[in-house]
Amino acid sequence: MASPMETGGNPTEKLMIEPSDHKISEKVQQIHSPDDREIDTQLILRIIEDILHSATPVGMQGAMPEKTIPADADTSMLDALSYVVNEIYFEMTHEFLSNGDEHATTLSLLEILSNYSWDAKLVLLLAAFVLYYAEFWFPVKNQSSSKLAQKMDFLRKVPETDVLKERLGVLTDLIMAILDLVQFIILFRKLPPETLGKVPAFSAFSNAVPIAVYRAIRGVLICVAYIAHLPAIDNEHSPSSAQGGEKNVSTSKTDKIEIAHFRHTPSSAEDWNGRVSTLTDNIRKTNEHLQEQLTSCENYLEDKRQNDAYDKLVGTFESDGGTLDKFLNALLIVKENELPLFDGKQKVNFDCLKNRIVFFLISGLHDDSMELDALSLTYNKFKEIYSDTDLEIVWIPILEGGSETKDIIMSGRLDERGWLSVSSLELIDQRVIRFVREKFQYEKSPILVAMDDQGKVVNPNALHIMIVSPFYWYPYTTMDEKTYWQWIKGSLILYRLMPSWDFSTYYSMGQDEQIIVYGGGDVEWIRNFTTKARQIAEANKIKLEMLYVGKSGKTSEQEKMKTLLDTIEKENLSKFYLGKEFVWFFWVRLQSMLFSKINVQLHDDHDPLMQLVEKLMIYDRIGTWALFGKGQDIGLTARGPEALKTLENFEAWKQDVGTDHLHFHDAFQKQYNQQIIGADHPCCTLDIHDTSRTPKNVLCPECSRSMEQQSIFSCSHD
Repeated sequence: MASPMETGGNPTEKLMIEPSDHKISEKVQQIHSPDDREIDTQLILRIIEDILHSATPVGMQGAMPEKTIPADADTSMLDALSYVVNEIYFEMTHEFLSNGDEHATTLSLLEILSNYSWDAKLVLLLAAFVLYYAEFWFPVKNQSSSKLAQKMDFLRKVPETDVLKERLGVLTDLIMAILDLVQFIILFRKLPPETLGKVPAFSAFSNAVPIAVYRAIRGVLICVAYIAHLPAIDNEHSPSSAQGGEKNVSTSKTDKIEIAHFRHTPSSAEDWNGRVSTLTDNIRKTNEHLQEQLTSCENYLEDKRQNDAYDKLVGTFESDGGTLDKFLNALLIVKENELPLFDGKQKVNFDCLKNRIVFFLISGLHDDSMELDALSLTYNKFKEIYSDTDLEIVWIPILEGGSETKDIIMSGRLDERGWLSVSSLELIDQRVIRFVREKFQYEKSPILVAMDDQGKVVNPNALHIMIVSPFYWYPYTTMDEKTYWQWIKGSLILYRLMPSWDFSTYYSMGQDEQIIVYGGGDVEWIRNFTTKARQIAEANKIKLEMLYVGKSGKTSEQEKMKTLLDTIEKENLSKFYLGKEFVWFFWVRLQSMLFSKINVQLHDDHDPLMQLVEKLMIYDRIGTWALFGKGQDIGLTARGPEALKTLENFEAWKQDVGTDHLHFHDAFQKQYNQQIIGADHPCCTLDIHDTSRTPKNVLCPECSRSMEQQSIFSCSHD
């Protein structure tokens, strides 16, 4: 075979002269003829990466990954592959370094590897390369501890460590790019072609592989050539060369050929680095393209998997022969021996739901709304009173976006709230999220879906009726909810403001006792209003009871109420609705009344209870307010400042109060109406944060005109 000296060849020059990618791809595909043989490419790749890391001297390893080979790995196949690895090694280190033709050598290597898959071609090629790579680094890495290494280093005379580190950087980048390419092809081979056959990304990846493999082989050959010439590059510019000094003549015949060849066509380290970097950039761009196509294929498969699973779930849900157990198993796909539920103390299986009426609570994972606190309060009260109940709540937390712990137990508060939960967020995949949105109509606010033992929805959202009246309308079907509102229409209005487990508060107020329910966050107004009301009651021997119901708001705003509640308690200004700890429940329950009627399409502006609910929600937004009543009758709901002025002017209207004091609130209302004539205040604004529950039409509870609906944007991150 002619030497490079005779042909004028150079292993780097041919890089600039090559056929078009299209022709190369066609040629590579013609050579590619894989048979049924399979090899463990991942295992061989681990061995390759381990050798790369181990062979490179400490401090020069850079991005070379450190890999370990499993102790139980089956390496028996390597015996059968040793022949082809050595054949490739010979082709790279002898034939190529002699003829310098990268294109021809690449095609020759492809012929040797024709019966192997694309990833196997590159893995076997890299296996041969790391043998050469390790041979080069052995004397460098071990010269301090091995006499053999010292002698080898003396003969080869590689550059100093700092110079080698600089040279190695570009080679490492190229090697890592080729390793990445192999991983992409390995992942691609695992994709199901029968499913992805018509997917454009699958075809694009397939079409890009031949030229990518070709470039990778060229890249490995460049690495071989560069390593072979590392000593020569520096010897060319060494002091002895410049001074005409004597060279080291103790080199092998092959080394002499390589060095002489390099001198024949001088090339600097910068030229080598530039050419290696160019090829690295090309392979990296190819990798980016392959990554995009691979991601598209994986996304397609995931979408198909989710769609198939969703269709199966919907089919189970809509099946006439379905049961709750079948629905649960379709909703939460549980692995073998996995416990899907958590009861606040431990993980449990579906058996705990047998012969139970199940409610699915659906909310955001971090939803800390007062609605959930209210549900927890009523649910635990229900189970406290009816300890043998067959009602169970299962929480399905929805998490969209962000990285979170997969252990639902760590999300907190389950032991306080008392209901069951799924045991892991991994059970709540996209198909479940899609299902609760499309079939359960979940948007953002919590919903409580009631199901019977046949897995049929009997109420798409029983959350509000359970908060309003948890005891007498179980199991809270839609029909039960409608019946409740038809049953109480227009009756016992003030009585309806009390939760059903605390009627004693209402009954303790005698039928001849005046009642003032008031709210707001202005401590000075509260102090003045309650003091004046008591003075009037005591001076006129009027039986009076006052209840403070606080102010609506988010959980964070309720924290600010604690100081005010402490002040009212300390100064004994009035009693609290449900006691100081549960004042907030008044507003959640009030809002649930409105939402419950909307849910069952029974919202009625002419219903006295709804008129009261809407007026209280409006006045709460304005500031302070007071509701005057007696027995089950409500006389007036007044704005705070005007109500205080009316009390302060009691002397002007006390003669209107009957001697039996039965009509205190009637007399108050007459004076109050005169007080607000000409008062400078806006009319009503009803603020409903949840737009999914907005009634179609609302009449102003003060002027009875139809209210105009407007849109606002409100931040609710807490």
